[in-house]
Amino acid sequence: MIGKYVGLLLPIFFGFYGIFSLFDQYDRLPAALYIAQMVIVLYPPFVVFSVLHNRYLKSREDKLLERLKAAQDVILADRAFPAVSKI
Repeated sequence: MIGKYVGLLLPIFFGFYGIFSLFDQYDRLPAALYIAQMVIVLYPPFVVFSVLHNRYLKSREDKLLERLKAAQDVILADRAFPAVSKI
């Protein structure tokens, strides 16, 4: 559970750090242009690969779960651990 939040917060933290360091090193206009260039260059491939990865996982879900020996059922936290929902 901690890894989930660390994996979410670290890119956000370092992204803000990178943006602030750009504004420290350059004037506002060049820094904004550099950020816009990064977004234009990096965002479309990220979206394409995210969509392709999601489609790949959905098409091979049964095989992957079988290889991992994982259950396909969804377990609700309040049913599995009744004390968790009361906290």
